[in-house]
Amino acid sequence: MGTKNQHHYQIGLGIVTFSFFFIFYTLIHPLYILDLDDWTYMVQDRHFYPYITWNPSRIFPEILMPFCGIIAFKIIYPFIGDLTMSMCYVTSFVISIFASIYILSFERLIRIRFNIEVSTTFFLSLIFLSLHFLIYRIKEANNDYMFGEADVTCYYYYIIPLMLCASIVMIYMVMEYTGQAWSNRSPIVLGIEIVFLYFSIFSNLYPNILLISYVFIALLTNFIRKRNRDYQIVYAIILTIWVFSALLETMGGRASNADSMSGFQGSMYDRVLQTIMSVNIFLCTMPNSLFVTLLVIFVIISVYVMKRKYSLFLSCNGDIFRTPLLCTIISLILVSVLSVKVNPSYVLRTDIMFPVAFYLILMMMCVLGYIVKSFPKLSMILPMLLILICVESNSSCNTFRECHDLNPETIIMFNKKIQTAIQEAETRNIDTVIVKVPRTDGTDNWPYSTLMGNKIIRTYEKYNVSTHHIELILQPEDNIK
Repeated sequence: MGTKNQHHYQIGLGIVTFSFFFIFYTLIHPLYILDLDDWTYMVQDRHFYPYITWNPSRIFPEILMPFCGIIAFKIIYPFIGDLTMSMCYVTSFVISIFASIYILSFERLIRIRFNIEVSTTFFLSLIFLSLHFLIYRIKEANNDYMFGEADVTCYYYYIIPLMLCASIVMIYMVMEYTGQAWSNRSPIVLGIEIVFLYFSIFSNLYPNILLISYVFIALLTNFIRKRNRDYQIVYAIILTIWVFSALLETMGGRASNADSMSGFQGSMYDRVLQTIMSVNIFLCTMPNSLFVTLLVIFVIISVYVMKRKYSLFLSCNGDIFRTPLLCTIISLILVSVLSVKVNPSYVLRTDIMFPVAFYLILMMMCVLGYIVKSFPKLSMILPMLLILICVESNSSCNTFRECHDLNPETIIMFNKKIQTAIQEAETRNIDTVIVKVPRTDGTDNWPYSTLMGNKIIRTYEKYNVSTHHIELILQPEDNIK
């Protein structure tokens, strides 16, 4: 296929991906700010470099979220007059950009690695995307999915860094396969890559497990095979910086309070045992039956290929099969070890297990790519397979869980009540505002936290929505919805 048509397919894939995610997060399952974390981290600033604070190495999300807050409140809000929707549009736009990079990185990996026509990789990419929604669809309503989170903050602190790390991994896979030398890249391109690599390492310990698992396996493989010395040096530097960031994180306030914050009381043995039990529960109950069926089919095919072409599996060309498999194992180990310290129940969270799920799906897609490469006519099944996965990912109820686990209209009404109360106090020059909120069983009445008033006012004051200081008191009461 000509280069022109190839670019048309890639542009089309990018447009489809961006449009899907933007519509999904603004209309289908909108991302509305609500809880204490959202209002806190939307305005909290930090330095560009790591230093001892609550989370010393969590640089990328703590820079990105306030920056998006500035765009939302300073640029979008004056036009639409709605703070909630302003932040929703900006957040959805940013996620859609990273999701597009993520899917296009996968398309490029499969196309170059297997030398498949771009029309085929177009459907493979959509299947890859759809599996992220199928994998945890086990109920009729309120299912988890790989791009879902509990609140808006977690999208900045987990989902976006995860997409960034995964994109870098797939780009490195292509670079190794094509033999691209680091020295041949232009200084500005190399500088941009260093920035994104810096942000991926200094993002969050759980998301960058995805990156470090690949870097470790790639370094080990290249060292054993005595090849790609330049890559060995780069990977060794990445691992060294990551170890530094992990050690620095242990000095932060969150690490010091990890035991009290986790709510888990017990010895180290109890923590290890609980983590193992949680991993077992996750692996046995979370994956969708169709996803497991597809996984088993692809594993059987992989075993068949290994038996028939064992030399291929062990050769350099076999890296595309071996690497995702080994990275799945390393990711699971690292996630489990980190959860022993942080919170054993964390392994039940889909965002925490994203690295494991990502490498499993990547391994499945590599096997599927090998199949359609070896038997081109079988590519005719891809549209049907895509439809099957999309249909099975849906249900007759509200298939996927909402952000904050609340009806979006409820969040809109609450935020409008807050905004109206503050604007009225501003007009009438009132210093204290009491807003009644629903009473919940959550800590400090979460998600309508009683500690949230000052954070909301701080946001309004920072962006000049409120011109004089107001004390906002959130008063929980029964019979309020």
